[in-house]
Amino acid sequence: MFLTQEFYVSMILLASLTLIVGTITGCGSRTGTGEPSAPPLESPAVLRFEILSPAFADGETIPVAYTADGGDISPPLNWSTPPVGTVELALIVDDPDAPADKPCVHWIVYGIPVTRTRLEEGASGDLGMTREGINSFDNRGYDGPAPPKAHGPHRYVFTLYALDKAIDLPAGATKAQLLQAMDARILAKGQLTGTYGR
Repeated sequence: MFLTQEFYVSMILLASLTLIVGTITGCGSRTGTGEPSAPPLESPAVLRFEILSPAFADGETIPVAYTADGGDISPPLNWSTPPVGTVELALIVDDPDAPADKPCVHWIVYGIPVTRTRLEEGASGDLGMTREGINSFDNRGYDGPAPPKAHGPHRYVFTLYALDKAIDLPAGATKAQLLQAMDARILAKGQLTGTYGR
């Protein structure tokens, strides 16, 4: 039995179409969980302000007390005055070096009053009206660095957002929910990075 040239062309076209459709349907979620991609947060108008810690400088090692190997308490944080128009602040702490397809979230805090200029050491769990979200360990509050042993130092990025509108989310929101709620509300942000390895 001989196959015609038209048959081969048809088979090639069918295979190409199948590949294209598969690529389109597989690009909707990086994690495969069906969770929508985070909306774009930045624009040229986003300003910068400073976030610092008395416990460690930017790029330096986070002391053991603030990790899973120590007291696992949240570190002290201070920040400069956010820009005019800021209504409240939000904080996300995550590890972009985690061996996963997305950063490991260690702390989510939102509803921080604009009048507040710091979070004291061990503030997690005792923030009054300020709300905390669910981290990657399924806990509400702070879970310190706990990288895999012999994986090398990981970066822990503390990102503070100045928002022009209040976030209408109850306590216990996920990072994805907070990112969605903050979309188009960010006036400025500051970042502090600490490292930790085992």
